[in-house]
Amino acid sequence: GEEYPEIVENKSLIAQTLLNEEERFRATLAHGEGFLNDALDSLKEGDVLDGKSAFTLHDTYGFPFELTCEICAEQGIEVDE
Repeated sequence: GEEYPEIVENKSLIAQTLLNEEERFRATLAHGEGFLNDALDSLKEGDVLDGKSAFTLHDTYGFPFELTCEICAEQGIEVDE
């Protein structure tokens, strides 16, 4: 407050900006998760998710690569890096 009064003055704008970012990230995750689920439907435990799909998730959908790896690992599927 005292050191950065503009933060206090713009509190509602900052809060709204953060809320908008959270909503956009949730939408990003939802779209990417749908793509990932479609890709995983044809795979079984021990298979490997191809690098093209992993890259598309990140590049096109903005889906975090680490999250792709984590979801795949939970199903016993490796990711081709």
